[in-house]
Amino acid sequence: MSVSLDSLSQLPIDGKLKTLSDIKVAVLGNDKEKQKLITQFKALKTILLNESNTTLLQDAAIIIQSFSYLKKNIDFLIDNNVVEILIISTVKHQDALAEINFRTLIDICASSSVSILNLLDFEENGLRLIEVIHNILSGPSTKQLLFNTCILIPFIKSCKQLTKLYKPLMKKLSIAISSAFKTVLNLNNSVHDHKSFENCTKSITIPEPPPEHTLDLLCDEVSPMLYALSHLIEVIHSELSVSLTLPQPLYYTLTSFLNAYNLNIKLSAINVLVQYTKHFMKSALKETSYLKLAPSLVSLISRMKDSNELDNSLNSNYRLTKKMAPIYLLSQIAEDNAHVSEYLVEISFFEKIAGIITSSYSHEQKFLDEKSLYKISDSLLILSCIGGLKENYRELVIKYDVAPIITDSLGRHIEIHKELSSTTPNANEELILKLSNRITLSSCYLLRSLSRSASLLRTYLVELNLVDLLIEILKIPETSIKDCSPELQHDEVLLKSVALGIISNLVMEFSAVAQDLASDDLSKILREFIYYSQYDILRLNALLVIRNSLFGDFYSFRENFEKAVTIEKIFDLCYDPNNLIKEQCFNIFRNLSVSSSNYANHLVSYFPNSPAAKKYGDATFLDFLLKHVSQSTSTEVTLAINYIIVHLAASNVENRSLIMCNDALLRQLLKLLEPTPAIESRATTALEINDENEEEEDQWKIKLSVVWIIINLTWKEETSNSDSEAEDGSEDHSLDYEAMEIDEVDNSSASSQYTKYLSSKYRAHKLIDIGFYDAIKLLNSICTISDFKERARTAIFHLVLYDTNNQSN
Repeated sequence: MSVSLDSLSQLPIDGKLKTLSDIKVAVLGNDKEKQKLITQFKALKTILLNESNTTLLQDAAIIIQSFSYLKKNIDFLIDNNVVEILIISTVKHQDALAEINFRTLIDICASSSVSILNLLDFEENGLRLIEVIHNILSGPSTKQLLFNTCILIPFIKSCKQLTKLYKPLMKKLSIAISSAFKTVLNLNNSVHDHKSFENCTKSITIPEPPPEHTLDLLCDEVSPMLYALSHLIEVIHSELSVSLTLPQPLYYTLTSFLNAYNLNIKLSAINVLVQYTKHFMKSALKETSYLKLAPSLVSLISRMKDSNELDNSLNSNYRLTKKMAPIYLLSQIAEDNAHVSEYLVEISFFEKIAGIITSSYSHEQKFLDEKSLYKISDSLLILSCIGGLKENYRELVIKYDVAPIITDSLGRHIEIHKELSSTTPNANEELILKLSNRITLSSCYLLRSLSRSASLLRTYLVELNLVDLLIEILKIPETSIKDCSPELQHDEVLLKSVALGIISNLVMEFSAVAQDLASDDLSKILREFIYYSQYDILRLNALLVIRNSLFGDFYSFRENFEKAVTIEKIFDLCYDPNNLIKEQCFNIFRNLSVSSSNYANHLVSYFPNSPAAKKYGDATFLDFLLKHVSQSTSTEVTLAINYIIVHLAASNVENRSLIMCNDALLRQLLKLLEPTPAIESRATTALEINDENEEEEDQWKIKLSVVWIIINLTWKEETSNSDSEAEDGSEDHSLDYEAMEIDEVDNSSASSQYTKYLSSKYRAHKLIDIGFYDAIKLLNSICTISDFKERARTAIFHLVLYDTNNQSN
């Protein structure tokens, strides 16, 4: 190439046009000629920013675009601030440059660490580019311009301004897909019977698609719009508090595409339906939709012999984000609905997923390419969903050699952080951290699923030697990523929270590695999270570790966790605005109260003189519980508090008497037994409770806990030599014990005000007078839940027994 860009600015317009045209011809398809332009590249940027001649602008844009064809040139383009230049020049010269520049932006985003284009970083020019896209979607445009526009949209980071693209895109899509809808309607419905169409959201049956040659003709027009639509549906969900309903003709047509062989038609339709189902379909319809999507995703993945085959089968113009890959989509629907994982086990597809991991990774590998990393990460996440369901599924998972990738990913992530600990990560280092976080997080999700197994806690998980790795993950300082993107910071916090979730299972009494975790290292980490972390999810899971560590008689844990948190801090956190944190704190007290009568007494006697009592104005521990159960808006918080009372009532007669003396508490418990309108309505129709009515199911759980309290309050002391035979009423056995310093209590005398209620007879009389007998009897007559009815009959028997005894005296 003898021509040069250096003197271009001094030439007349004809000279500029000829020079640039000659350079364009020379560099297209010739990488050596491109390299000669590197030192003169600034002149191309100047043309895009300062020139107005359409031909000149387009030739310069094409030359720049030619650099994006090869991945090795992408970093050069980014370093030369080409992304901003492309955005500014497109805004200034939409008609001349949008088609070319959008293609270049797509190539840059698909091949670099700039995988998501944050237009808000470019301030006014970024917002104006969204207007350019809106104009293209709203008006007439060439096929290639529309294609490039739609393929670019999924690479744009979610922002509220992007939601305005939904309406013009839907208008264009409805026109493009109308003929396909008519074909699908005629193929699957008769003139007088449109049931297939009318029931399409409720039916598991997938309608027959248009003929394959028709889909091939539609593909390049419709598929890009569907990829764009899938992204906009996700954006609307994250940015707007609105409901969204796809037009039924569109939904019906897209479900027919699930049976298409054309890759882009099938995959683009799946992307739309996954996002729509996940974010906007009613829960009652979700399962049906997912069970239509799962086989289609399985068929796509089955067509891949390796990670690149699907990409190579797509038209090269389709550059898709990683979130549009079939394995990623399958991991998302498996995570959102357990029936998908059940289906994968039924058809033995988990073997294919495990095979993807084992064939793509070996312990000796020093480097994992980005595509393989995403593929392995998504596969690990699918296995974690399967393993999280049943014990026998976990046994299936560990038959495959996935252990090396799990332990190696944790170890490498720790090493990467150590290497970067003394510097602020640059763009490439942040990308390395991001990719490492992704595979490590997926590994930890799988570990968390496996750690739910009592048997694996004594075998498989012991052999992995996880304790030190998990502790090191938790030790990574938050300051090491303080200058990184908010997304990476979020992902690193999430990784630590999942690691805490694993540890909360590993510390259970029946775990063979539990004793290894009774260390100063862990107690210091937990204290740091509970007292100082700005992230609720870390505080929450640190409390969960404490809760689970108190299962059984591990006194070493109690000693160590005294260093992690004081009982006063737990009292204080019961006032936290986050209901999940409240729930964990009350569950710690719940399990303290069940551990032994001494601990129950400690709580009752310690509280009145505690700083929390003075700070929040609660006279007694029971008043403290009353305040919170009265104000509770959370089923789980209410249940935790009620089961504390259950255990107090089971602990000894003195605590039963104290509860009986608290009229306000008893009336609040009676209020919890009142039938809700939904329960009363169901009583008149005599229908069974089902999983779809979660609110009603939660109400029965609360009512059951109150019935347990009544059973324990009416426990007849003279039938036993000790109070320990009173029932604890726990509906689950994952109870924990506390390890905090509590002063001993003197129980040698009882206050005269509750002497009367040391007698079970008088306790029963009062409970009947207040209305518990009538309330429980009414609920027993309308409830269809066998567990509740059994406990209700026990409570009624106790109350009637004591009342009869009283009358006979």
